[in-house]
Amino acid sequence: MVLTIARNHTIMTINVGDSMAIVQQTISAYRELTGDSEFLRLVRMREDAAHDEASALANAEKKGILIGEQKRNKELALMMRSDGESEEKIIHYTGYTLQELDSLK
Repeated sequence: MVLTIARNHTIMTINVGDSMAIVQQTISAYRELTGDSEFLRLVRMREDAAHDEASALANAEKKGILIGEQKRNKELALMMRSDGESEEKIIHYTGYTLQELDSLK
């Protein structure tokens, strides 16, 4: 099979042989699948699941970082207190309020 294409005032002839049949079958299969509402529903479900998983991982990472920061601040405050640092200095470096600092054990 020969395909003739006219583009920009130039005529191109391409020998496509059996590949044209493969392209036609591929186009037909694509149109059939994308026209199938069940297929589209499954694609959307897969996309939604991937999005939900990415969001959950991002939230878990943020939560883990926050927990780590809180633990570090508590350890820092307790060490500073045991070293005799002033409450003002501990509050400055940890971000604690006076009430939070008083509640630490």
